[in-house]
Formats: sequence, C-alpha cells, structure tokens
Amino acid sequence: MRKNILTISSLFAFMLLSLVGITQNFTALYKIENHSTLRKSPNLPPIYYRLNVKGSKSIYYNTTGDTSKYDIKNNIDYTNHGYVFYTFLNNKKIFMVDRSVLFNSAVEYNLIDVSNLHFEKKHIMLNGHKANIATGKMNDENITIYFFPHIPTAFGPSIYSGLPGLVIRVETPKATIKLLSFELFKFDNFPMIDPGQLTILDEETFEKKRKKAIFKMIKARNNNKK
Repeated sequence: MRKNILTISSLFAFMLLSLVGITQNFTALYKIENHSTLRKSPNLPPIYYRLNVKGSKSIYYNTTGDTSKYDIKNNIDYTNHGYVFYTFLNNKKIFMVDRSVLFNSAVEYNLIDVSNLHFEKKHIMLNGHKANIATGKMNDENITIYFFPHIPTAFGPSIYSGLPGLVIRVETPKATIKLLSFELFKFDNFPMIDPGQLTILDEETFEKKRKKAIFKMIKARNNNKK
C-alpha cells in the first residue's frame, strides 16, 4: 500500500516530518548517467535502476524510467533480467548476480566502510536542506557520494550501501548515479536470494562466466530460429 510519493523536487518538505521506520520499507528510482556504454552509443535509451527495501534487505535492479511511481500490480519482474544487487544489512554483505544467465554465482561485496571515506566539511544545499559529501576510493576508483543524513537509511544504489543517510548521487570515473524519486512502500512479496546457495566468484571470473553464458544463450536462440 502506497503511503507517500516523493520526487527529488518534493523530497525536501518531507524531511521536516518524522522519519521513524523509513529504513524499513521504501522504493527509490535512480538514473545512470555518463556510463561508458552510453558514451559509446549516445542514441541508446537512458539506464534506470530501482532500489526496493524491506526491513534489513534490499534489491537493486534494472528497470524502466517511464514513471517515478512504483506500481506493484503493473511492475514487470525485472529481477530476473541482468544485474541484480542483493544487500543484507545483518551480515553487511552485497551480492551481485546476473539472474538472466547465472543463477547460482555471485560477486560478494562488503558494505561501505565509512572509516575509509573522507567526509567533507563543506556540503551542498538543496532547497534549503543539507546534503553531505563523502569522498574516497572503492575498487581502486575515486568516488564522490552525496547523501541526505536527514533520511537515516544504510541502503544505497548498486554497491554503495553503508552510508549514514539516503544516497542521492554517486560519481565515479565510469558513471554517475542520480536519485530521481523516493517512495515509502509496504512490500508484501520480496524475491530475495539465499546467499548460502551461491557460488562466490571474483569479478574477473564472474564476468568470464557471464559472457560465456550469454554467448551460449544467443547461439541457442539462433539455432532455434533456423
């Protein structure tokens, strides 16, 4: 059942309200900009990801951006297509899988260790509200993360969970992730994985297996068309 819908323009007024329980159930829409794929092919449609949170778990998956609202009745189950990031706060782990080709393999990440980040003394103001800035390195890449400490949640997009507030922007050399909308939402069904059933691989091995599986799938589809 929908409780409240927030776009980035109306988010600020909500900060003045009580945020008790906000970490428990919400959905947020993010847009990926300046991605290497988009830079090479500028005519490709924008890339959108949705972050769904229930309790101490979250799912982050590729979706469409035709609406900032989340309608569970009309929402296609995109969690079975492409990269999906599952975050578990209880054991401070994030698992990246590709549900379309690799069902039981994953790359494991830890939540952000804030002690490895530098929290800037400066901040940016958005509609009169403060957004904090954290900088540092992750996976040997420089990152800058903007977040709202007014919205106390540890969840964020992709592998960027662990900060003390809602992530509104992530800047890396490869891409920029921007928050478009935020909505309190009570989920009935939440298709999580069992980490104990996953084979954990390093990123290089995971990508090799993924590309091999995609090639095999495409080859099988072409053979079926003959």
